[in-house]
Amino acid sequence: MKRKRFASKFKLNPFIDPNPKRLKAITKANDNISPIDEWTDLKNWVEDDESVPQASVMLHVHEAIKVSRTFFHVLLSPDHWLSSTHLHAITQLLNKDIDAHSMTLISPYVAHKILKKDIANDTHWGGDKFLKKQEWTSFERVLIPLNAENKHWVLAEVLFRCRLVRVYDSMKTSRTPYYANELCVRLPYLVRAMGLCPDD
Repeated sequence: MKRKRFASKFKLNPFIDPNPKRLKAITKANDNISPIDEWTDLKNWVEDDESVPQASVMLHVHEAIKVSRTFFHVLLSPDHWLSSTHLHAITQLLNKDIDAHSMTLISPYVAHKILKKDIANDTHWGGDKFLKKQEWTSFERVLIPLNAENKHWVLAEVLFRCRLVRVYDSMKTSRTPYYANELCVRLPYLVRAMGLCPDD
């Protein structure tokens, strides 16, 4: 008996599944974009030498990010390490589809700023306009990608209301507690600076 086929519940984005046949099927009804042509143009541009004119392009996610060919070379090479710029672009894209009332994924640049703050001087936190404008007060969970010593990525999940931090490390080492602790010791200062728990 032949197995009955059901239509997929998921619609793939043509830009993340650049198979010509799939692209045509997905975008047939859309005359405003041509992902096949755009993918081909991008692929040709990435393969050009760095000396070829237009050494960089603007990557439009939530905001415009200027990136070079190297940015895409790294993405297309499985043995290359993703930089903060890559993770920043990824967080911007993911945040488009995240329910803003439950959780948010912050940029690694924000995490870097938090980790660089001096915990000995509390006044620096309260006067930081950049941190104050981060709208986290309504989120149940905040996901923070940590660039550990520019060598390894660790994800921290912060549950402000429960006062809980979970750390996800794909390569758990003796340094994992250190990465988590660097964030945890700064969270009370961050919470007060953002006015999340003014009484704490």
